[in-house]
Amino acid sequence: MFNLTVQTRTILIAWELGGGLGHLMRAAALARQLSSAGMRTTVCLADVTDTPWTEWPADTQILPAPRATRLPPHFVAPATFGELLYGCGYHDRGQLSAIITSWLHLLELIEPAVVIADHAPAAQLAARIHGVGTVRVGTGFFAPPVPEARFRTWEAVNPDRIRTTEAIVLGHINAIFDACGTPAAATLVDALRPARDLIAGWPETDCYAALRSPGEVTYLGHERARTSGSAPNPPALWSSADRRVVAYLRGDYQSLEPILESLSERHATLAYLSNIDAALAGRFANERLTLTPAPFDLAAYAATCDALICHAGAGTMPAFIEAGVPVLMLPYQAEQRSNAECIVRLGAGLLLDPKSARATFASTLEQVLGDQRYARAARALAQRWTGHVDGIATAARLICEFIDS
Repeated sequence: MFNLTVQTRTILIAWELGGGLGHLMRAAALARQLSSAGMRTTVCLADVTDTPWTEWPADTQILPAPRATRLPPHFVAPATFGELLYGCGYHDRGQLSAIITSWLHLLELIEPAVVIADHAPAAQLAARIHGVGTVRVGTGFFAPPVPEARFRTWEAVNPDRIRTTEAIVLGHINAIFDACGTPAAATLVDALRPARDLIAGWPETDCYAALRSPGEVTYLGHERARTSGSAPNPPALWSSADRRVVAYLRGDYQSLEPILESLSERHATLAYLSNIDAALAGRFANERLTLTPAPFDLAAYAATCDALICHAGAGTMPAFIEAGVPVLMLPYQAEQRSNAECIVRLGAGLLLDPKSARATFASTLEQVLGDQRYARAARALAQRWTGHVDGIATAARLICEFIDS
């Protein structure tokens, strides 16, 4: 695939925070690419539940990642990455120390040539202490370029709160660094600064793009991640329908029932809903709506559908936008909302928050399908992204070059 001068090495791929199949598919895709380049991978995952839906090299070791279990009570919705870390258990110095120590033990056992961090800040901190290089790979959301950079731009936030919270987290990190004989970091951004920053996407979908210095990160373009398993048959009415929709949603999304009711009555829809109750699925499945029991390669249907409905995961939308397909987004957490805000600003889709989705889903979907401005904006983005290679393949090449340098 590409030439290497290094001998076979072991690489640690770490995912600590966040959820969804996107992190898992990215880890599996990186493992496949690196295996083809003669590398062995050990993968530490925040959630190993869905690993059977992805393809792994035979020699890949899969382990659960150390992560916090005690979270701060009554913490407000985070506005910066520092606040996100505080809310994910970094408020507690003892707990953070234990998590970093666990990562250090893993590093001592694995002795990786490099740590690939996909939303894995404690692994990055442990790597800094251990003295192994880190390459951060993933969306721009968890790679803030400056202290106190806000991703929650859609509502007012008290700057004193941000400053205080980030100072607490940095104080805990520097106390741990001091105990380990590691120099203190001036800012949280410095504490987490990797040797290479590889952003899976384009500047248009990076919430911090305007704050970055030229050359500070490498934009990889979007990923071509996939799940294992065969492609499902679309609904019976797919070939004759005026409008075709693909949906990728959580089975526990709070406004799911009215959404399924609308889709079962209006448009030919092929959908995967993670962990959906079987009885609920049975109520709405019909000749218009097919609910698949397992993840499938969504991108295989991008060329034949008219809209995507999703939670605005960074791994889901690009394949459809690259096909000129607009997106209706139903974000339920901050990273997804940040992704959705980027797409809305670009004109390639609309978003609904959980509170309004129940009442306005049907009319908003009709707007996305009926107003050609959204499809035109998606096609305009697609033209700017045309011709790029798989972002994961590029990431693997750059990681190997880093090890060889």
